[in-house]
Amino acid sequence: PEGWRVRTDVGEIDAGIILLATGAAEGLVGLPDTAASLMRLISPIRGQIGFVPGLKAEAVLRGRGLYVAPSGEGAVVGATMEAGRSDLEPDADAGRTLVAGGEGLIGRAIEGEIDWRVGIRGSTPDGLPMAGGSGDAGLFMALAPRRNGWLLGALAAQVVADHDERSAPRAHQVGEARPGVAVEVVRRLVEQRDARTPQPDAGDRHQHRLAAGQLAHPALEHVGSQS
Repeated sequence: PEGWRVRTDVGEIDAGIILLATGAAEGLVGLPDTAASLMRLISPIRGQIGFVPGLKAEAVLRGRGLYVAPSGEGAVVGATMEAGRSDLEPDADAGRTLVAGGEGLIGRAIEGEIDWRVGIRGSTPDGLPMAGGSGDAGLFMALAPRRNGWLLGALAAQVVADHDERSAPRAHQVGEARPGVAVEVVRRLVEQRDARTPQPDAGDRHQHRLAAGQLAHPALEHVGSQS
């Protein structure tokens, strides 16, 4: 059967299905034209957050553009939304702004060492995620949820699984920014108010996972048959 071949610095991996979940990173070398053009629409949004050991926060406190939330043996103060930035070094000015805002929320000084962390979110022009088919058989996308990756992760996985294992029809196209990509988030949330759909047995799935940063410069190739 037809499939895909991923070429990496440690060898080749053949698979019938590939899921592109690469965040705001550049698209793989060798992507089909449609998928490559869609991935070029994704822009980075830099986010900075600080973990403060020992800081007591009984509940999540939200203010204009920031929050303080309990986290393990302390609390986090976050988070910035810096469109167009993809650098990963903590920004001192952004840190000072977050600390000042956090102090206003909790009503006292934030003291001690702060562990600043930076991540890059992916975003599309209309702010909606890409989830589902790419337009090429066996090539799927789960990309650009902005700051809602944890919230939408399970739903995006269900959308992809439906397209793979149930041969679901192409979902509504949301916005002209990405023709041919299934974006079902809003429709699914409405449907799931009244019913829950059965999930395929995860044991029936054969998967390869490439961890970000584990394999350098992977490239993708569509192949007519798998070895």
